[in-house]
Amino acid sequence: MKKVLFAITNLDIGGAEKVLVNLANALKDTYDITILTLYNNGQLEETFDKKIKIESVINKKYDDMNFVQRKMVALKIRSNTFKKRLYKQINISSYNTVISFLEGPVTELLKDVPNRKIAWIHTDLTEHYSKNKYKHLINVYKKYDELVFVSQNSLDKFLIIDNQNKCRGNKQIIYNYIDEKSIIKSSKEKVDIEFSKSKNFVVVARLVEAKGIDRLMKVHKRLIDNGYMHHIYVIGDGPLRIKLEELQKEYKIEDTFHLLGKKMNPYPYIIKGDYFLLPSYYEGYPVSLIEAEILNQYILITDIASKEVVKDYPNKEIFPNTEEGIYNGLKKIIEEKKIRSKEHYTVTNNEKIIESIKQLIGGEK
Repeated sequence: MKKVLFAITNLDIGGAEKVLVNLANALKDTYDITILTLYNNGQLEETFDKKIKIESVINKKYDDMNFVQRKMVALKIRSNTFKKRLYKQINISSYNTVISFLEGPVTELLKDVPNRKIAWIHTDLTEHYSKNKYKHLINVYKKYDELVFVSQNSLDKFLIIDNQNKCRGNKQIIYNYIDEKSIIKSSKEKVDIEFSKSKNFVVVARLVEAKGIDRLMKVHKRLIDNGYMHHIYVIGDGPLRIKLEELQKEYKIEDTFHLLGKKMNPYPYIIKGDYFLLPSYYEGYPVSLIEAEILNQYILITDIASKEVVKDYPNKEIFPNTEEGIYNGLKKIIEEKKIRSKEHYTVTNNEKIIESIKQLIGGEK
């Protein structure tokens, strides 16, 4: 049985992290799988099948480290001495294939291993990194044998960065593997809050700049001040949590704009809401959108690359990617009664996705 190492920054709740759990569990009988995390003790660690091994580079949670400690880790993973010691510690030579499953530190960490290397790219790298980082990115990715993109947009944007075709490894698109049955089953659990009787919008997103939650707060306040009553429920956590809580108080919207924090199971909340809202400035191929489609929820999204996810989905509205565009879009939604198709929409083709990944990694021996 081939040995495969998947590497990811951590296993806290997140889109790529959940995809890795689903994917590894689906492949557990085909390959001998180890998950290497940069930081340990993520909430999703316990959701892997017992056949799957988990190892960590740093024996701490990312959230438990201060700024200086995080900087030290960033320096360590660029150190050849540190990397050689780590490769020996995890017996890197025993793996047939090594996969960096997320952009950033783990891609840097594994670029020099002698094994066959695959890098997964989930986002729009032109938005994620400034232009002065492009040369370094190419120097990292050109060391990988295969590059996998989760959307056409993520591939197109990568080709802007690699406009001289220095990354000669094979490039292909493989959409995210999503466990539909598990999502539908989990959505039937009870929620621990009571939703309002006005229109309710649910957002599932990490609290970072790209997700546009601060912009959404401004829109929400304007709508409330102008008499358009509604509630917004945000599921997720991240580095902007404190800033958003301060804005919540400043705008006096604590009773209508709810920051619910992380939820191991966000699906009952998505089902309970009237709409699923993604107000991002930019996205790659967000897992939360696919999950909302699986649950046949009405989707509201800004006009960004993620519209690739919902292009054939009937229950959707796409707003201009501006504060005014979101304001006018939500105002219209609040004023009108939505009409939702009752027909269940088939979102994923998991058999095809698994077959593509098996072809990529290779056979069992």
